[in-house]
Amino acid sequence: MSPLTRRQLLALGAAGAGATVVGGTGLWWTATGGRGYTGGQELVEPQVLASRNGVLELDLAAAPARIQVGGRQASVLAFNGSLPGPTLRVAPGDTVLAAELDRPRP
Repeated sequence: MSPLTRRQLLALGAAGAGATVVGGTGLWWTATGGRGYTGGQELVEPQVLASRNGVLELDLAAAPARIQVGGRQASVLAFNGSLPGPTLRVAPGDTVLAAELDRPRP
């Protein structure tokens, strides 16, 4: 690896300073209640699907959905209609059996 030239060092310093300004602006925006910020809401734990006797059987469908994220409506690809999707609890060696759901394909 060759040593940095003065020009490369100045370019890297400018890029770092720019990244710091952008990050600081984002923190300031959220701390001052920028548009769409809805802080203070409780986190919701997703549904938990756990294996039994070494097998986890589930119906898992990914489909377009409209949900509320940060005070705004968003179009997302959600699992079983929720974002995040369900938590899958399995142990090493368990078998996961997913049913194939009939759903329209794009």
